[in-house]
Amino acid sequence: MTEGARPRVFLSSVIDGFEPFRAEAKRRISEVGGEPVLVEDLASVDESSRNVCLDGVESCDCVVVVVGPRGGWRAPSGKLVVAEEALHALKKKIPVLIFVTEQQMDRDASDLSHELSEYVHGRFRRTFTDETSLGDQIHSALENMMDDTSSSAGHEERVNQFLASKALIERSPVLRLVVTPERHDTVFDSVAFGDQAFAQRINEIGHSGSPPLLSYEVGKSPEVGRDSFRLVQPSEGGFTHSGPSVVLHLHESGTVLIDQDLEARDSRDAFAGMHPIRPADIDDRLLRGFRFIGALYEREDPHHRYARLYHNARVMNLGYRTIGDPSPAGGGVTMRMSGPEALNAFATSTALLRQDFDAPSELISRIITMLKRQQ
Repeated sequence: MTEGARPRVFLSSVIDGFEPFRAEAKRRISEVGGEPVLVEDLASVDESSRNVCLDGVESCDCVVVVVGPRGGWRAPSGKLVVAEEALHALKKKIPVLIFVTEQQMDRDASDLSHELSEYVHGRFRRTFTDETSLGDQIHSALENMMDDTSSSAGHEERVNQFLASKALIERSPVLRLVVTPERHDTVFDSVAFGDQAFAQRINEIGHSGSPPLLSYEVGKSPEVGRDSFRLVQPSEGGFTHSGPSVVLHLHESGTVLIDQDLEARDSRDAFAGMHPIRPADIDDRLLRGFRFIGALYEREDPHHRYARLYHNARVMNLGYRTIGDPSPAGGGVTMRMSGPEALNAFATSTALLRQDFDAPSELISRIITMLKRQQ
């Protein structure tokens, strides 16, 4: 949520016949220190009502969705208006809190509840019986969220600290991915880092992805620090296995750093060290990394206490290389004669939600686009 200002909270629900619930929700949002944003309070503008509502969603730090007995009106898209607002918020990485009535619902409201529950669950989904219980639940949920936010101010510092540290794989170009939770907390038990069971869990997760982060063909070297766990998978000669060299670093704060080399394993070219870094190789490494981190958090945080995270990526040890597809056979090699040894994808870390790990193609595309743009 926005630092130094009242967090803006968009209230999404049916309006007709639901006015007492919306009034109570508005009162309790204000009571907890938020700025309630209700569509009926928005100034009239020369735009469609749907655009006004979706713009209102984007202007807010949080969206409160209240599912009552009726599903309500449908938007031109065919979706219920409330569903469209909630899904728009999730797409924009805006936290969503859902409150569902315990009263009997019509089919649209029941379908809406089930649809949104696929995306929002655990402590972010609660039920209510009347106006008072709705207000109490909203007050409690927002108070907890604001507490989380007040303890999350360091996520940018954590990402930057890990992103800028020395590459853990030398000589070859390296793709570094750093992900940290928004909330500043002890996510991984550092005492468990030295347990064989923890190392076994990490190995299981690392070998089970599609594609996997780790390879069974190469031995691993675990290293345990005071507040960190590191697993090293070497390349052993460069072409002895199909996967990249990997260094995985976990910190008790929940920060995950993954370094993977970007050498093309199918190349025997004596000038391979001068060829461009292929976007397809960056895509491959990012997919391995995101899939691993998603599975790790599902294992260690099954109740989604840490539902919102931040990430950035960095290409290191660039040397003379560029990022791009190689020239056709017999073509020349484009080389950099100047420029930084490392490129960050983003100037500041970027938010992601836990469900993004399931289908990270959009995240990966954005990272590659930004890395190529900054050469």
